[in-house]
Amino acid sequence: MPCFEDSCDQLLRMMMLKQMLSLQQRQAEQEAVVRSSAVLVACHNQCLQAGLGQLISGLVQRGWDDWENRIHMDELNETAAAAAAIALPAVRSFAVVALRPKPAAEVFHAQTFQVREMSVFSSIKDNISHRLETRKNDKNAQAYVDQINFLANSKTYTLQDHFEQMKKQAEAGGVTGWKSMMPGVSSMPQIQQMKASLQIMEAMEQTHRENPALINGKVKRIVSEKVGQSLEEINNTLRSYEQLNSLRLWLRKRVERGLPLPDSLDNTTEMIREDPTGFPTKNLRY
Repeated sequence: MPCFEDSCDQLLRMMMLKQMLSLQQRQAEQEAVVRSSAVLVACHNQCLQAGLGQLISGLVQRGWDDWENRIHMDELNETAAAAAAIALPAVRSFAVVALRPKPAAEVFHAQTFQVREMSVFSSIKDNISHRLETRKNDKNAQAYVDQINFLANSKTYTLQDHFEQMKKQAEAGGVTGWKSMMPGVSSMPQIQQMKASLQIMEAMEQTHRENPALINGKVKRIVSEKVGQSLEEINNTLRSYEQLNSLRLWLRKRVERGLPLPDSLDNTTEMIREDPTGFPTKNLRY
């Protein structure tokens, strides 16, 4: 029969063995916590790098089975998972959301969203461009009609009148003023040509602008030296004035005959072609 000392010794050994087993179990649990935390942190980093939307799309495209083989959440120790949830609540919730398969109806397709987004912005851009183009065309059409009506009702049209009209058009079109400071405006060929014409007419004496018949070769050379423009440019400016004055004479004849006035450049060209009296050209000296 075992003695009391043997019984105590056996009991002590059993207690020590139990403590060792308990210690080993705690170490195993701690190692499981570390492993599970590492898995969750790795998943968290992967989510941050790839993007949550792309990761979810990848889960749906590759299927749940493939990702289930890589990370077995059910194999994690319950104690370790609970400890990891306490230690890293944000990481675990992020990982669980990322690893949970989404229903097909809730799948986020980044490419489809991007296409739709670009389509919406493209539609808005096209709509705004169309409205701006329409407004610009309407404004130009109205300006042409106003010019035709002005010429048709003008008894005279001197170079001074032409100079004043061009200054108004230049101001409205951005040739002068703050609009001319906008990038790219001053480099437009039409803008440069209008500026040159304005400089040429401004360099002339008002007497010559009131009576263009007084402009001879000497006057042209003086103007050429003032503005640094060639004689050809000066002749082009005077030619434009003469053509507009001839158009005025033709329009006044149509008003006298009770004929309609053109409302566009194409309409003007067509009416001149069909007019039996023709276009007056005898006043074109240049």
